Amino acid sequence: MVNVHKWPHLYHGEAYDRTQWDDSVKDGDVIVCNDEHTIVILVKAWPTCAFGDDGDVFHGLKSGVSFSTLDGGKYAESYSKACQLAAKYGLVEST
Repeated sequence: MVNVHKWPHLYHGEAYDRTQWDDSVKDGDVIVCNDEHTIVILVKAWPTCAFGDDGDVFHGLKSGVSFSTLDGGKYAESYSKACQLAAKYGLVEST
């Protein structure tokens, strides 16, 4: 089950920091932050931007890698949830 954490009041650096100390945030969780302009997926311990503005803070995926295929599809469900949220907020995929 993928948990969604909504932190619209936290911006890039604050949201990144929270993923490092908040024990409720687990690998594969989806985080909405930055006034709902950014959606990240926690990949192991690293918040990785899926949609919106990464603020030059969040990690990204290497070229040719997708959340659906990363680690044998481990993050496919997280990405599906992130896609639903991105459509709701009108966000485009992070590059």
